Amino acid sequence: MTYKQRAFINYVKRTRPRTAEDLQPRYRVSYLDSGAFRQTFEILGLGLVIKFPGFLNPRRDNLYHAQCEARVVRCMKHNPKLVTLKRYAPMILHHDRGRGVTIMPKYRKVKYSQAFKGFRDTFEDMLVDLIPSMRYIFDGGVCNFGCDERGHYILLDAGLLGEKYERTRIREWAQAHPEYDSLQQEN
Repeated sequence: MTYKQRAFINYVKRTRPRTAEDLQPRYRVSYLDSGAFRQTFEILGLGLVIKFPGFLNPRRDNLYHAQCEARVVRCMKHNPKLVTLKRYAPMILHHDRGRGVTIMPKYRKVKYSQAFKGFRDTFEDMLVDLIPSMRYIFDGGVCNFGCDERGHYILLDAGLLGEKYERTRIREWAQAHPEYDSLQQEN
């Protein structure tokens, strides 16, 4: 990480911006994309991307989506159950839980091809094996993946995966602790 990138991350930690406009005029930003839960901007000249919660859904849904994404990326790197997905995990340089702001490196765009289609099908099969409830949910579109400097595919939007993984963990915990369910029914 370069000095300028570190300075930008420290600036974001210090000022805690809510929108891309809060970064200007000190940093130049360029709009990249938006989805149901957030807007993505490139920080020009730094090779970084910053994601802000969007405005299409209620704010708590956008924050939950961002928190689930950060949590599942951490799990993809450390949890033995999801370790097979480690090589597809993006690098999160900073995540502000309270505001849902995430900073990560900018990855190259993926072009749709037969090779990508084969990869996407294999990736979806891995997800279904690891998290069975992902069978009908995962959006494996080209815009959800990028390429790192070695040409490996990286999952750029892991929010939905995080939400599903979180629900699966809660369900598994409840099944392993039936006494908790009986306590809930008594109250």
